[in-house]
Amino acid sequence: MSQMTFQSPDDWNRKTGNLSDLFRLNDEQKDITKQIEQCWDSIGLSDDDIRIRVDVLQEAYYSSTSWVLNKGLKTQQDYQRDLLKSIDDCKAELVNLEHYLGVTCKPDDQKASHMKMVDLEKYYREELLQPLLIIKEDRKKMVDRLQAENDNYAGLLGVERFHVSDPGLLYRTDVLDRLAKVNDAHLIILNRRRNIMAARRDHIRTIAKDLKVDISHVNLEDFSDHNMTHTEAFEKQMVEKKRAAEEQGQSLLDRIQYLSKRMDLPTRISIESSDVVDHLCDPDVIAKLQGELAHLEIMKKENLNNFVEQLRAEIKDLYNKCFTGPEEQQKLIDLKSDTGTYDEASLEEHEKECNRLRDLYKQNIEFFSKIVRREEVWKKKMELDEKESDPARLLNRGGQLLRDQQEKARVEHELKKLDAELVQKTHEWEGEHKRPFTVYGRIYEEFVDEQRSAYQAQQENKKEERRRAKEKEQQGGAQLGKRKNEFNTGKLEVSKLVKGSAGSAAHAGGGGLMVRSPMAKGKRPNGIED
Repeated sequence: MSQMTFQSPDDWNRKTGNLSDLFRLNDEQKDITKQIEQCWDSIGLSDDDIRIRVDVLQEAYYSSTSWVLNKGLKTQQDYQRDLLKSIDDCKAELVNLEHYLGVTCKPDDQKASHMKMVDLEKYYREELLQPLLIIKEDRKKMVDRLQAENDNYAGLLGVERFHVSDPGLLYRTDVLDRLAKVNDAHLIILNRRRNIMAARRDHIRTIAKDLKVDISHVNLEDFSDHNMTHTEAFEKQMVEKKRAAEEQGQSLLDRIQYLSKRMDLPTRISIESSDVVDHLCDPDVIAKLQGELAHLEIMKKENLNNFVEQLRAEIKDLYNKCFTGPEEQQKLIDLKSDTGTYDEASLEEHEKECNRLRDLYKQNIEFFSKIVRREEVWKKKMELDEKESDPARLLNRGGQLLRDQQEKARVEHELKKLDAELVQKTHEWEGEHKRPFTVYGRIYEEFVDEQRSAYQAQQENKKEERRRAKEKEQQGGAQLGKRKNEFNTGKLEVSKLVKGSAGSAAHAGGGGLMVRSPMAKGKRPNGIED
């Protein structure tokens, strides 16, 4: 076998040599060939046999070398394809990120044209793609946070969650801004509803505690439209239940207090204690009041006659307060028992009439009070007029005359004001009840007109009486002068003349028409005592 000179692989350079140079035999391989040759010499092979063996060795050598080189070629071709695919993937991902992130990333084509494949792949991956991936990661955190908020708000408010047709669009700044605004709007609504629900929750729980009812079935933590409407309606129901319970409790308490006071009956519970008065809607308190009222109702029947007589006295008083006429007061006469004893039916009739009058007085107390005040002022006016007609007032000193004049002016002003207000009140009352307003059975406005006319006539009569008395006194003075001698002889006593004049004056002051005011007790029907 011929000897060949081999070059070391460490000395091989791609620029100065070829890849084939690396496939020359190295020292180790040369040593092996020597050992092979020594075997052949020892065996004593002929040149032909040796030639055959050399051919086999050469074929094996070149065959294995080709396999190795092909393997290396395939590896490098795969790497080349991987680089190309990576570049294409980077380009595709850049386009995708530009679309979903709403950004623009344009490669430097001039710079890229001078790059080898590995540098170009690195350029696309590190300089172009990597910054966008960082932006995407930052926005993903924002997307996750905003979506979590939206899921929470939507769940609490019972509304649809924020939705886009392509989830990738969530990474766009304009979509994220829209999502943030939706969340802000949801939060405003949620906070407002939380405040409303907090107040509603406290109110409902307080009422439920007062009424001792279970409200565990009501969801007071759900802020959806449906539940807000539902809890609002439930709150109104609870308020109405409490109002009804309080009215029931107050009605029971009023009835107990009424029976206890009217019939002088002791109660078994402290009806004026805060445990009762401040908890009238409490079912336990209502039950106690119902039991106490039932007990008093039994005692009421046992004290029926005394109770009815008390009712009759109250009815008489209310007749006066309500200015009822004889026809209306006939009701009390009809209810009176001939035997002096009353049954349950009679009691109910008296209670019915008494309750009617109580309601009437309660509904019109302001009106009735104004009439009473008007009569007080009218009485004061008559007193001042009477005082003004007294000649002796001119002899008063110390400014009393001026004070009387001022008082009369004030009374006249108040009377005029009251009359105007009562006219308006009367018209309002008649418009509401569709019937005339009467005082002791007489139309009020007509009564006031008659009162004024009668009083004016009375004043005219008094004035005429005073004039006659004065003329008579003057005539008496003339006769006294002519009969001077008779006075000296004692045939006519001056004292009798004085008494006669005083009597005439007294008659003048007390004569005339009696002027009745609405407050004066009129003629009562038979059976009702003044």
